[in-house]
Amino acid sequence: MSFIPLISAAALVATMPTANDYVRIESGVIHGHDTGAVVTFLGVPFAAPPSGELRWRAPQPVAHWNGVREATTPASGCVRPAQDTDGYVGSEDCLYINIYRPAHTPPGQRLPVLVFIHGGSNLKESANDYDPVALVEQMGIIVVTTEYRLNVFGFLALPSLDVEAEDSSSGNFGLQDQQAALRWVQRNIAQFGGDRFNVTLAGESAGAIDMCAILVSPAAAGLFSKAIMESMYCPTATHEEALAVSAPVAQALGCTDPQNAADCMRAATAEQVLAAGKPYSPEPGGGSGFNASPNFGNALLPLQVPDAVASGRWNRARILIGSNRNEAALFTAAGLSAFGIPLPPSAAAYKLLVKQKFGALAPAVMAEYPLDAYDNNTFLAYSDAVSDPSPLGCEVTKWSQLFAQATPTFRYEFADANAPVPVELSSNGFPLGAYHGSELQYLYGPVMLPGPQSDAQKQLARDMMAYWGNFAKTGNPNGRALVHWPRYDASGLQLLRLSPEGNTVIDNFDDEHHCAFWSSP
Repeated sequence: MSFIPLISAAALVATMPTANDYVRIESGVIHGHDTGAVVTFLGVPFAAPPSGELRWRAPQPVAHWNGVREATTPASGCVRPAQDTDGYVGSEDCLYINIYRPAHTPPGQRLPVLVFIHGGSNLKESANDYDPVALVEQMGIIVVTTEYRLNVFGFLALPSLDVEAEDSSSGNFGLQDQQAALRWVQRNIAQFGGDRFNVTLAGESAGAIDMCAILVSPAAAGLFSKAIMESMYCPTATHEEALAVSAPVAQALGCTDPQNAADCMRAATAEQVLAAGKPYSPEPGGGSGFNASPNFGNALLPLQVPDAVASGRWNRARILIGSNRNEAALFTAAGLSAFGIPLPPSAAAYKLLVKQKFGALAPAVMAEYPLDAYDNNTFLAYSDAVSDPSPLGCEVTKWSQLFAQATPTFRYEFADANAPVPVELSSNGFPLGAYHGSELQYLYGPVMLPGPQSDAQKQLARDMMAYWGNFAKTGNPNGRALVHWPRYDASGLQLLRLSPEGNTVIDNFDDEHHCAFWSSP
């Protein structure tokens, strides 16, 4: 880390108001990078490193520094499994955020702020995987991306950790990190020209699942006023369930004494801790036995989401919520490829896959998802049959209606049938439809995806950034030159379908996703 003397930094900030890349925050002066259109501040600490004695404790304050801290390159992401090896990447010293703001802001104007929480099953990915510069430049808002503890480091629950916390809230450390980042924004965002009274919390997949918990966490009251949840459902794990799935991790480390299991586990290396989770590595077909998810029944999350919203004991916010047309397609493609099944599978392979997946229900599923309705695309027929009954399918209607009864809510479906696919799955050029996470490349520039390619896709990206940016500004996604997006309610059921062929309002989501079929006894 390079520094210059603090007196020089103070003089620079005081005498050079056009130096957009120097900002004094509560812990010291940071130096970012001014691209001419957007100024970025990368790797800014919002909490102390949660390692050593701070492993599996609530996030603690950052130590102050002298001089200028360089914020021109990303800091490490949190510990997570390496993608192609048995080891791990990242560091326990990982509680950092990235701030992106417009380079040119009228004097005295306070900009809306959007805080984005990345997905990855709470097991993987990093804030550094996203580059929201285009969103910031187009919409004139500030975007913050944040790291949080993952896997067993962020969601381990043990009786000895409950005793330390004094409120039975262990297993929610990743959630506490996210809230600490929001509190940092409240204390510091004005220094970047942001409006702490106009903060939108946004997340995708696991990030949106965590957000649903934050919506009902008393500790997060007053930290945001709007919420964007992409491909989400609301978590339901109880504290007892979190304790049950966490106990084998301590046993794998030989830390079986319930009185000192936490201290015993803190003596292990990060690699040993992550390796202790290997019994919970993905099983054939995907999924993980370790439930890296917020848990309820403690001071941080006293009530389950439906109970909290119904009783008015939640952090009331305007809601933008939605899902992708073919949510399971990415996971299905990866699973088929792992077993050497070409895309699309043959008609015979399709029948076998449906039989293996649905058992006695297979004939009814094949009748409900006939191949001629998919132009004989066996892959999309099968992946839709997997998607629709999943938590990311028909259940999104349930959660959308829950929030729509309590607050202004806007619902979407992302439906680009030819969304660009990850490089590792693109060799055969087979489209995966609007798969899980495919909308992100239209909004936040994830580095692992190619991004919109055609002129129509690029226009869709501009439209989506306008909708999301308008919502962050006012709580209403609508704006000039955009197809009108009506509020969602339990009677009208109108949502906006986002597609390169043109954005349209639909009211037949449940019919198209066969929700009555999946809800029948």
